[in-house]
Amino acid sequence: MSGIKGMKKKNRYKIKDTSNMKGTHPKSEFKKGRTPWNKDKEGLQKHSEATRKKMSQSHPKGKYHPNWKGGITPFLKRVRNSMEYKMWRIAVFTRDNWTCQNCGERGCYIEAHHIKRISLYPELVYDVDNGVTLCFECHKLADKYRNRFKKVHKRRTK
Repeated sequence: MSGIKGMKKKNRYKIKDTSNMKGTHPKSEFKKGRTPWNKDKEGLQKHSEATRKKMSQSHPKGKYHPNWKGGITPFLKRVRNSMEYKMWRIAVFTRDNWTCQNCGERGCYIEAHHIKRISLYPELVYDVDNGVTLCFECHKLADKYRNRFKKVHKRRTK
């Protein structure tokens, strides 16, 4: 009796014929005569320079954009994202030979530190003589903003 039940269960499931599917995958291969959707075709032309210019002018920018808030990007953010600031950092690093000027460590994570604050002396932001190379640990000691990491660490250890 139990053998008959087993046979019924075995025949209940059909085995799919996969002989015609060997070696193909529907996502990786295309049928003969079809091309991928992203392949450049010779019949299609890209937008001309004049058309791209018209399309660019059709979108509002700057003070004409609905989300414009009057150019309120903070001064420090504009400075830190500028190319002049990045060139200033590299100039300070090369002048100090990529070495921390406080502890003399080399080959660690270094940062450029302004000797005179940017907020008090905005005219000295890109002056190489106003910069010094410090490692992360020495920069924490020199900068009030970075010093907060030290205080948090002390509170957690108690």
